[in-house]
This record gives sequence, C-alpha cells and structure tokens, in this order.
Amino acid sequence: MMKRNMQVWALVHVLLVMDFSIEKVVAVVGGGDTACEEAIYLAGLAKKVYIVVRKSYLRASKIMQDRVLTHPKIEVLFETNAVGLFGENGVEGVNLVKRKGESDEENYSLPIDGFFLAIGHKPNSDIFKPYVETDETGYIITEGNSPRTRVPGVFAAGDVADPHYRQAITAAGSGCKAAIELKDISLPKV
Repeated sequence: MMKRNMQVWALVHVLLVMDFSIEKVVAVVGGGDTACEEAIYLAGLAKKVYIVVRKSYLRASKIMQDRVLTHPKIEVLFETNAVGLFGENGVEGVNLVKRKGESDEENYSLPIDGFFLAIGHKPNSDIFKPYVETDETGYIITEGNSPRTRVPGVFAAGDVADPHYRQAITAAGSGCKAAIELKDISLPKV
C-alpha cells in the first residue's frame, strides 16, 4: 500500500502544509537526511513530529541526527514500521509495528494529522537499462571511481550512478568528471 500511494502522500504533504496549524501531529517515515530535514521543517509548523525509522539507527548525517534527536518537538520511533493508515475523512492515524518479526513485536496505532514518506530512492534509469548495466536498485554501474560505463563513450553522472551521496552538488561534480573523461576517448564521426 505504501509504495502505491507515494504520489498521493506527496500531494497530501503539499495540501497539508498549505492548511497547517500549530496543533497538528504528523509522522515522517524514513531515517536518512531527507526524512530528518522534513521532520525539522515540519517541527516549525506542527505541535509534534514523529519519525518512524525501520532500523535501530538513523542513516542521516551526524549533524542531522543531532538536530533531530535534540529537537523538543521531534520523537524518533526506532525499529518501527508503518503498515497502514486509517481515517474517515483523511489521515487520522497510522498503524505501526515495533520490532516487526521479533518475539517482542508490538502492534499499535498512533493518532496523527499528516503522514509523509521520505524513504528509499530509485534512480530514474529504466530508459537506459537496455544499453548499460545497472544494479538491482537501478543505479548505473560505472568503472571504479570514474563515470565510465562498460559501453565506450557512455558515462553516468549524478543520482543515477550514485547510491551513496545522492546530492545535487555531488551530481554536478560527477557531471564534470564525465565531461573530462569524454576528452580522453575518440568517438566515431557521424
């Protein structure tokens, strides 16, 4: 249900922020920088922000972790999965499972007014799959630290080839690397 409705929740996010009052309680799902940034932003608008994190730790950068963990309006729910939403006229709550699959698994519902997904990242590389090699997630595989693919003259730069950093400035830098690599190859005349 979660992946299927991701675009709907993105729309819910936009609408909720436009009609936000300080009395709202919201949940953000994710443990990376995006989720932490979203939570900090929402904490400026909401009464309470829960971050639902599947793992026992945040994947976010140290500075983002510190900001989230010390923010008085943010509570991190570690080892917790969101398994569904409920409500008659919009989101009224989220169904959660703490320590899913463990002997002390706990199912509970949390009343909330808004729900935000900030999880996962699938690069937009499907169009290139017939031509270049990708990993199981869809990132284009490059040779070592270079932007070269196994196809001569084809380079991958930015988020489509970077499963680790996924940042705009890193994408710009890898684009520059690809341009520099291009000067070292000879392409057939067309």
